[in-house]
Amino acid sequence: KAALGEGPDALEAIGKAYEQARHANSPQGIGAAAAFAGALEQKGEAGRALDVYRVALEQVEQIRAQLDLSDRFRFMESASGISRSAAKLLFGAKQYEEAFEVSERGQARTTLDLMFRHQIRRQGGRVIRAAVNGRAILDSPSLATVQEDVDQSGIHLLKLYRGDQNLLAWLLKPGEPMKAWD
Repeated sequence: KAALGEGPDALEAIGKAYEQARHANSPQGIGAAAAFAGALEQKGEAGRALDVYRVALEQVEQIRAQLDLSDRFRFMESASGISRSAAKLLFGAKQYEEAFEVSERGQARTTLDLMFRHQIRRQGGRVIRAAVNGRAILDSPSLATVQEDVDQSGIHLLKLYRGDQNLLAWLLKPGEPMKAWD
């Protein structure tokens, strides 16, 4: 029963499966992280769940960087649940800034990679990293970078992010603090 996620030892069994899969740095590890973080959330351990989500998000970036473009689309489709779950949990904890950045990491990463592929010199101050296999990947923008763009351009930015069961929204205005709703 514990291996199926039921019974008093379920959390421990899911945690052991996560620890084993985490070190493999594979798509299966991302699925194990999602299962473990979800179980932690259900047990009311939001802090531990966020730690698992953060590690999984880093692994998603590492794995994504190693894949060819078509494989990235398939992988990010399955891994996007980590971003949605982490953003929802962060939003619920009123950690709006980190939730914004997590949503940026998980949203349309492969499309950004596709657009970036031919424009390596046109990225301004964005961080470009070399992946294990020699590919160059563009990092997601930080909230500070996005706010700076909003301030300099004088635009208002309304970002909507669809979670599994809700819609998260952020409003950035020049020279004003961020507003956020769910």
